[in-house]
Amino acid sequence: SMPQTILNEQPAPEEPSVGDKFIVFIPIAGGQGTGNIIAGLLAAHLLALEFNRIVCVSPIYKNFLDAFEPAHPEAIEKCPKLLAGNLPAKTSENSLRLINFESVPDECLLKDTLASDNPVLFLESNTYPRWPEIPDNLFFTNYRAKPELLKLLPYKAYPKTVVHLREPDGEDDLRKGLDDDSLKALGKMLPRDTYLVTNRVEWYDKFEKEYGWSHPEWDEVIHSAYQKSWGVRGSKQRQSHIVHTFDREKQNLQMWCDWYTMLTAKFVYHTHSDFSISAIHWQNLDSRTIMGS
Repeated sequence: SMPQTILNEQPAPEEPSVGDKFIVFIPIAGGQGTGNIIAGLLAAHLLALEFNRIVCVSPIYKNFLDAFEPAHPEAIEKCPKLLAGNLPAKTSENSLRLINFESVPDECLLKDTLASDNPVLFLESNTYPRWPEIPDNLFFTNYRAKPELLKLLPYKAYPKTVVHLREPDGEDDLRKGLDDDSLKALGKMLPRDTYLVTNRVEWYDKFEKEYGWSHPEWDEVIHSAYQKSWGVRGSKQRQSHIVHTFDREKQNLQMWCDWYTMLTAKFVYHTHSDFSISAIHWQNLDSRTIMGS
């Protein structure tokens, strides 16, 4: 007969404890505006939920971290330690790209990498393969506005109806719904307590005068990636000789203010723009795209 095994003579080796696994989100480099990049952060969170990882925002995404901070207890506890010097080197094995204007990724490889034991993965993204349902209140489950951003909000109560009119970048960037007839129809259709977000600041005064809408008091809006301006108003107009010196940090906070106004709205009407679409998507907002009359 087999000799009996003497139990408990030596402690069994401990099962390796399953450590935390992370996705470090890196903003897309080069010429991409906020809407694209923040949509990528949304993708990072959906992948993290799916593959049980914690999202840490790379310090490279400073313009986001100047306006928002992590609100999720796990990220608050674990990301600073990871980011403060425990990051592995970036390699082809631990880096993922999910970008809708680049080549389509191999989804099997993508899935295997995300499910692997590799503790830290770097992700540059602006999309997710076949976007799934977004859990409710996903943004505020993970982030909160910093006091600097909240201080800048130009209202006491969050506007319920927000309109985003996105003036095109130039001749070859056609966007529907910005002709005079469409704008007039929009002004007549929506309630007087509508709030306007736009990159063309002269529209603030037009919609306030004609339809009673409110708006921020920005003198100028400058594109987050390629520093284009769509005109000036207010004090900037009076000092037109210094129009081209602008405070990047102030512009950045103003931009996040506008995004936050959409993020916290009940209903958003918008011309085509990744800026508004990204806020709508993050928070599952009720929205309509303005296609024009």
